[in-house]
This record gives sequence, structure tokens and C-alpha cells, in this order.
Amino acid sequence: MQQVPYAFVVDSLMYAMMCTRPDIAHVVGTVSRFLCNLGREHLNAVKWILRYLRGTTCLKLCFGGDVPTLVGYTLILIWVET
Repeated sequence: MQQVPYAFVVDSLMYAMMCTRPDIAHVVGTVSRFLCNLGREHLNAVKWILRYLRGTTCLKLCFGGDVPTLVGYTLILIWVET
């Protein structure tokens, strides 16, 4: 697990969270707790977040226009520690 750039990926997720994606704030905070003591399940959670971001690139929050449209998104990750 020492070869995995886990800290770099979590840092990139934090940047995305602060700039454009507040929906991932909770899960990014959760995975960032394990920067020093990570395991396979933490890496899998980060991969899951990245797949979520790739799958929701077209979702957005729209204000205004002729017909008001509200499109929202959220992310729920249930973390179970063993």
C-alpha cells in the first residue's frame, strides 16, 4: 500500500470538493482520516468516489431561465470499520 498515491488523490478530491463539488464533502473528510494508516478498503472507497464523480459530471444546479429547473445531487457512503 506504500506505492499507492493515496494522499495525492485525497488532496485532489479535497480541491474538487472545495471548488465545485460540495456533495462529496462528507466522504472526502472520512477518507482523509486514514492518510497515515490506510488499508485496501480505504483505497476502494477513494476509487468509488472517483467513479461517482465520473458518473455525475452532467448533473448540475441550475437557477433561472424560462422554466426554473432544479437538478441536485448527493453522495451517501456508509463506512463500516472492522
